[in-house]
Amino acid sequence: MPARRSPNTRPSRDELSDNAVLTQFGNRLNPGFCIFPFRSQLRVGEKGLSLTIGERSVKEMVDLMYRGRRSASMHDGVRYTTAGKDDESARFSECFGQPVWMEDGDA
Repeated sequence: MPARRSPNTRPSRDELSDNAVLTQFGNRLNPGFCIFPFRSQLRVGEKGLSLTIGERSVKEMVDLMYRGRRSASMHDGVRYTTAGKDDESARFSECFGQPVWMEDGDA
């Protein structure tokens, strides 16, 4: 039986199937950041970008990230990819589908 991993550690690439859906959160009006709502490169000193396993709605991502400190706004969005699209030869942003924004319905 494999050892249990702490919920705060990320799975290795080998632990995710190629069709595992990954969600990235973004915000169009995040002060102090560049004009792009989704991060596609590391900041100095970072080792990775945050993606959440599973197809999560905007509301789910806001709840997960802010733990009740704020509600989802029309400027919040998510975008999806699959683990199998993580091709190092492709640009990170090209791996994702079109963003889904809060105003696009019950995102």
